[in-house]
Amino acid sequence: MRLTYDDLADAAYVYVVDVVEPGESKRRVSVSLYGSPYRALADVVIDLDKDGRILGFEILGARRHLRPETRDAATTKRVSSWWLRLLRWVSR
Repeated sequence: MRLTYDDLADAAYVYVVDVVEPGESKRRVSVSLYGSPYRALADVVIDLDKDGRILGFEILGARRHLRPETRDAATTKRVSSWWLRLLRWVSR
């Protein structure tokens, strides 16, 4: 397993397999863990292959949910600026 972290998007990705090829993820399942009825503790998106096996999972709001030393040890990965603008626009 390996971990990548994008500090601009504040998202981490845990690869369960070595490489996730483009188009290999056939289904994404979003999971929100709630600490109260109105505040999510964590949002996780699980990527599954065509057979329903886990390829990896994305942790949104990773700055809040991962220890600093875990984020520091991760491989840095940055999304392109147009993708980041799209994410911000969609999350409004």
